[in-house]
Amino acid sequence: MIWHGGKDGTVPVKHAYGMRDALSKVGNTAEVIIDEDAGHSVPRGATAPVKRWLLQHRRVRPDRFSYLADSQAHRGAWGVVMRRDPFKAPNPRFDCRVEGAAVHIDSEGTDGLDVQLGAGGLGLSGNVTVIWNGEKAYEGPAKKIKLGIGAYRRGW
Repeated sequence: MIWHGGKDGTVPVKHAYGMRDALSKVGNTAEVIIDEDAGHSVPRGATAPVKRWLLQHRRVRPDRFSYLADSQAHRGAWGVVMRRDPFKAPNPRFDCRVEGAAVHIDSEGTDGLDVQLGAGGLGLSGNVTVIWNGEKAYEGPAKKIKLGIGAYRRGW
C-alpha cells in the first residue's frame, strides 16, 4: 500500500505511481491511495493499514548478490560480513552466488569474512561447500564460519 498526499509539495504524486510500478516489476502488487487533502506528512489513519500491508511481505535471499562496504557499520548482507580495514581498502566488496549447497564468494579489499550459512544468514541447511576467491575454503554443516585471517580451519 502506498499512501500519498495530493497536496504534497515535497514529493510529486507521480512518484507514488513510479514506486508501485517498480514493486510490480519484482512481483509485488501495491495499492496506491492518494489522499487529496493531505500534504507531505502521513495522516494518523494511514499508518496502521500500511504497516499491516508491509508486514505481509518477507524478503527472500537472492541466489546472487553483491555488496560494497561504505562504512564500518555497513559491511555485508544476508549473513556475509566483511572484516574491514579502511586504511587498507576504503570500500571492500564481495559478490556471492548460491547454487544449491555450494556458496561462491569473490571478495576484494578484505582479508576475511564471517559467513552465517544457516538460519539468520544464507538460510542453508545440511552440508555446504564454500568456494572463496576460487578455492575451496569450507566444507561441512551450515553454521557460522570465518574465512581468511583469524579463521580456524583445522577440522573445519
